[in-house]
Amino acid sequence: MKAVTLAVCAWLISACGGGGAGPAPAITLAPTSVTATYVAGTSTQLTVVATATAPLPGALYVKITDQKGVLQPTATLTPRAGESYSVGLMTSSTLVAGQYTGSFQVSICHDQGCTQPVAGSPVSVAFEFSVIAAYALAPSVLSTTFTAGSPNALTITVTPATPITVPAFVSLTDPDGVLSAARSITANNNGSYSITVQPASSLTSGHRNGTLFLNLCNDSACTSPLTGSPVPVPYEFTVLAAPPALTLNPASANGTFAAGDPVPFLIKVSATVATGLSFPIYVSVNDSSGTLLGTATLSAEMSNHYTLTVQANPSLAAGHYTGSFQLNVCHDQTCVQSAPGSPVLVPFDVQIGTNTNSGLTPLTPWPGVGDWETFQRNAAHSGFVPVTLDPTVFASRWLWTAPDKQVSTVTTGAGRLYVNSGYVTYALNELDHSIVWQHDFAVDLAGINIIATLNPPAISAGKVFVTTSPQQATWMYGFNANDGTRIFQTAFDSQGERYLAPTVDNGVVFEDGGYFGGMYAFDANVGTQSFFTMLQQYDEWTPAVDADYAYAYTGGPSSSAGQLSVVDRHSGTLVASIADPSFHWNGDNMFSAPVLGQPGSVFAVNVGNPNANSLLDFDTNAQSLRWQVPGGYSGNPAYGGSMLYAVNSSPYRLEARSESDGTLLWSWAPQLYRSEIRFVGDVLATNNLVFVSTNTTTYAISQSTHQAVWSIPIAGRLALSADGVLYVVAVDTAGDANGTVLAVNLKD
Repeated sequence: MKAVTLAVCAWLISACGGGGAGPAPAITLAPTSVTATYVAGTSTQLTVVATATAPLPGALYVKITDQKGVLQPTATLTPRAGESYSVGLMTSSTLVAGQYTGSFQVSICHDQGCTQPVAGSPVSVAFEFSVIAAYALAPSVLSTTFTAGSPNALTITVTPATPITVPAFVSLTDPDGVLSAARSITANNNGSYSITVQPASSLTSGHRNGTLFLNLCNDSACTSPLTGSPVPVPYEFTVLAAPPALTLNPASANGTFAAGDPVPFLIKVSATVATGLSFPIYVSVNDSSGTLLGTATLSAEMSNHYTLTVQANPSLAAGHYTGSFQLNVCHDQTCVQSAPGSPVLVPFDVQIGTNTNSGLTPLTPWPGVGDWETFQRNAAHSGFVPVTLDPTVFASRWLWTAPDKQVSTVTTGAGRLYVNSGYVTYALNELDHSIVWQHDFAVDLAGINIIATLNPPAISAGKVFVTTSPQQATWMYGFNANDGTRIFQTAFDSQGERYLAPTVDNGVVFEDGGYFGGMYAFDANVGTQSFFTMLQQYDEWTPAVDADYAYAYTGGPSSSAGQLSVVDRHSGTLVASIADPSFHWNGDNMFSAPVLGQPGSVFAVNVGNPNANSLLDFDTNAQSLRWQVPGGYSGNPAYGGSMLYAVNSSPYRLEARSESDGTLLWSWAPQLYRSEIRFVGDVLATNNLVFVSTNTTTYAISQSTHQAVWSIPIAGRLALSADGVLYVVAVDTAGDANGTVLAVNLKD
């Protein structure tokens, strides 16, 4: 505070008494010290009495010297009785709350400039002022510590030192922009005001302090503020760095691809979402190097476990690319609202090689190797192709985007691929997925007042077999495989069930069906019904067939037992029913077929209940269960070379078991980055490799090292043609077809 000098003409005094000079007058002040207590923003009056020891003639002036600046720049001098004068002072209204001590000087003068002070002037007056805050804050500082993106609400109470008795308008000013829009001011019954605020979620980590201001005014525009307004409200915010929005395992996005590969260069990594992160969550990539594309997806797999999928740039030339990209995690698709802990810096390591076997290379069939004609390849449903493969030559051939996301399992024959998409069966050229012919069953079923059901195709001896199964239009179709000409259309009974591909063997088509469940046999040349055998009513199975019998594995007469039904393939006579006491009902869909092993050995799995089932071996000669292994088997096993290959979810692994007694010979499990939580589809085996798909990746497992020797980041259902092309009917995270079919060259 700077010093203030006060000089005021106070009063004109006439001389009195006789002439001649008198004794020199002197000034005394009473009191010699003053005290005051008042509210900041206001002022209080002080009076000291100046008394002269002798009369003071003429006009008198008062001068106040205030080195501390505690007084207002005005003063008065008023005569009292005798030679006394009242000096009137006002405390400064600009003082902030606090204690002020010191002294000021009072001079009585004969001139306005006070160059002629009265004898004894100036006189020192001590002061002690207590300035009380106009408003008390509780707490005195708005203080909190929080994690970036997750601020907590805070409340501070402001109590006026002097109650406000007039209507007041109240607002809060945030000059530093540290608050969110979530704020409120409440007038309490005791005259105080409660302010509730929340720091902005956009505040980054660090320490912030400053002052907010509470405005109390007589009008809404605050042109007439109340005493002490605005009220400073100090704040101190400590913002802790948020943990990464996503934790990745592995921490680096790595991938190996071939230049020019038609398959999207997908890299999949397990992700865990930070605790407390709100949903929805969207992700995108920012990579200045151009190695990664900007798109990304985050798919839920199980409790707080997700799969992050990013895509390497398919136009990359052969080479080795390393660096880091910025993964943006946001609460909206346009990423206006970033999630706490975003962005996440993710290292990448992408290797692009060359592969002369990629693309539309010439196709030649393996000598003596049959095609994938029905569910799990053949009438034995073995899922086994007797070839030896070199995984170093594997390369993507083409990727077909189907017209409809509903894509069936595939079958192959003579350089053609047969698959359903929606209500249409397509015959595609294996060379380049060009359409050779197609048949639209929606036309056939037009006018039928029920959702059409089109079941997967099978092929045999130059004919393609497809069933439709809406209740009023359940038909077995036969088409010429060469041009799609309809050969026959035969009606049979159903109640709108779904079926697997028919099983065709030696001129006979075997099919699940019947109004109350059963097995049909049709002549493969003209479509006439050969027989129908009543069985238990279950859906989505197909029989296995050998030279003498057709085998159906379904639930039994009760929900606590299953059975293998053995039917004479020529007459349709039910020869035997072998019980499965391990069967646990989980709906009427089997999603499986028996697998034929050595003569007299039939394997089966109740895939319809993958949470509690068994891998079974039925002895059809003794009509008994030879062995069983309890578990959670989720797909049809493959059989070859007296070995059974099955995927189990409990424990989670691929198993290789002995046909003779079910002994576990070896196993393999995926890397378990928490996102690979289940197997998808059925097992495919060759002489040296076993192919399986998890919910994120398709693998080839070596039978000698029991390790993965090849993989591609696409999940799906598998088939392998005689031309050496592996087909993956891609599925989404829920296990449903996503409308694409990948073709992979497995041989030069």
